[in-house]
Amino acid sequence: MTTFKNNNELLALVKDNEIDFGGADIHCDFDIKLPNVSMVNVGYIKALNIKADNITTTHNIMADNIKAHNIMAHNIDATGYIKADNITTTGNITAYSIKATGNIKADHIEAHNIDATGYIKAHNIDADSSIKAHNITADHIEAYSIKATGNIKADNIEADSIKATGYIKADNITTTGNIEAHSITATWDIKADHITADHIMAAHIKATGNIKAYNIEAHTIDATGNITARNIKVAGYIKALNIKVQSININ
Repeated sequence: MTTFKNNNELLALVKDNEIDFGGADIHCDFDIKLPNVSMVNVGYIKALNIKADNITTTHNIMADNIKAHNIMAHNIDATGYIKADNITTTGNITAYSIKATGNIKADHIEAHNIDATGYIKAHNIDADSSIKAHNITADHIEAYSIKATGNIKADNIEADSIKATGYIKADNITTTGNIEAHSITATWDIKADHITADHIMAAHIKATGNIKAYNIEAHTIDATGNITARNIKVAGYIKALNIKVQSININ
């Protein structure tokens, strides 16, 4: 591992707006400040705070805060924030806050807040607070609130509130708050306070409040509030305070 004493030693290595580390691991007990400089072919990076134009490594990055135009690594770990246009890792991303103006891609993503104007794609996504993106794709998504201007797709979705302008598709969807989307499809259960969508399809739909949709198709539908729909198709039972529907089909 190469240890640098200060930022000036790094700046002395800059050539054509980049530093080629040749795969070497670097250790810096100071803030790395390399504006408009790319860190390429670097091995393991350990520093207090990192600010660079691009960071590319096949190994790990560890710092309090990381800021770059693009970040590519095996694992990225920050106790503070990670901020970049695009964040790509073959391993895990862990931080207090993750923000990308482009896309975030990792095996596992864990943070207090996750915000991307592009897509978020991971095996698992876990946020204490909110997840925001255009499209969100994962096997398991868990957060206080999930919001997508596009689509949400996962095996399991757990959140306080879920909102998508496109579709929500999962095996199981559970929220203590509200679900709102153009289309909601679950292989098994949908559970929420209020459910609002054009199309709702699931084995079991349960709402502690109201269900409102154009089409509803399920084995069982249970609402302590009201159900309002144009078409309802159910194989089992419907239970609600009030049901307002134009067409209903019960097998």
